[in-house]
Amino acid sequence: MNVLSFIRYQLPVIVWMALIYFLSSRSFPDMPAMIPGTDKVVHMAIYAILCALLHRAFRMQPNARLASMSLFLALGVTLLYGISDEVHQYFVPERSSDIFDVLADLSGGFIYIVVYLKLKFYETA
Repeated sequence: MNVLSFIRYQLPVIVWMALIYFLSSRSFPDMPAMIPGTDKVVHMAIYAILCALLHRAFRMQPNARLASMSLFLALGVTLLYGISDEVHQYFVPERSSDIFDVLADLSGGFIYIVVYLKLKFYETA
C-alpha cells in the first residue's frame, strides 16, 4: 500500500473513529434535553458513516479476499467499535453505557449496507 492509498482510504476511517472517541470522552452536563430517541438517530447516522468509510477502505484493499468480504467486515468492525465506545463511555464521568446505543450503531451500519446494495442493484439494472 502506498502513501496516497493510505491517505485516501484508511486515514478517513482513523479520523472518523478518533472523532467518535473524542466526542465520547466529553461530558455534556449543560446539554438541553432532546426529543426522546433523537440520540439514537444521531448514533445511526454516525455509525452509518463509519460503516461506509470502513467498507470503502476494505473494498480498496489489494487483498482480494478482504475486498470480497468488505461489507461483512465493515459491519463487524462497526459493531465492535460501537461496543468499545459504550465500554469507554462507562468510564467517562456524567456519561453512561447503553445497549440500545450499540443497537442504534449496528442499525446505522445495516442502513448503510441496505442503501449501498439498493444503489448497486439499480446501477446494474
